[in-house]
Amino acid sequence: MYKKLSRLLSDNPIFVTTYRADTLPTIENLPKAWMPNVTVVISEREEALKVANKYPNVSSYLYCPPTGIPGVRQFLLNYAQKENIPCLIMLDDDLSFKTATWEDGKKRFRKSTVEQLEESFFALITKALQGRTAFTAHGSAFFNETKHEWEMCKGNTYSFFVNCQIAKLSNASFDNGIPTMEDVQFSLMSYQAGFPSYSHMYHAVVDVGKKGKSGESAHDTPRAIRHERATDILVKQFPGIVRERVNKSKAHMENIGTHRDVTVAWKKALKP
Repeated sequence: MYKKLSRLLSDNPIFVTTYRADTLPTIENLPKAWMPNVTVVISEREEALKVANKYPNVSSYLYCPPTGIPGVRQFLLNYAQKENIPCLIMLDDDLSFKTATWEDGKKRFRKSTVEQLEESFFALITKALQGRTAFTAHGSAFFNETKHEWEMCKGNTYSFFVNCQIAKLSNASFDNGIPTMEDVQFSLMSYQAGFPSYSHMYHAVVDVGKKGKSGESAHDTPRAIRHERATDILVKQFPGIVRERVNKSKAHMENIGTHRDVTVAWKKALKP
């Protein structure tokens, strides 16, 4: 399996995006043998030295100005299309990888072995490059009781395996003036153009957090306010598909009480 995956990764390198983080759990949880095909995307040039000191196996860096998460993802999509990369693999910097097992008839997620990681990345890349697929993504380890291997992707934050040719055909992009929820917008733009995307329900990622500042530090505007601005954009851009709802705010939303969020009619969004 690794030989097949190695050939794929040589043509479709992995990009790990970070911003002033002291640790990169994603790098720690990927096999060392993959590092020649891993590029860390940095927003400050001095970050390369910090990463190199802690993760000497990382040898490739790409500089992107600090423009927020939507801007970084669009920068990478433009870069991949310019460099003729068939499948753009983007990973957040704080991920742990999980694989499903069935224990006593119940679905459980355990830390992926190297063999399971090879299997999952091979499946995600090949599926992304099949037919009219816009992108694939890891599933969630939470609220994941399905026994299906693949399901329609309903927005994703942590990982993207983007078919760059389909992204160009659909005119889908990550940076359309939206301050957050760019993953939802990208998915809906793909669906409206008739291109589906899929989550692998046997392989998941979990945001394990990290030390130091996070990508959110690139913003002066509080996350809850950005979320509400994004809600307004999505409701206007996709009428009849996206509607507004009110959520109780949690710690990551500054505990402001409530904030406006979206509900998406995903199946209705996909054009035949």
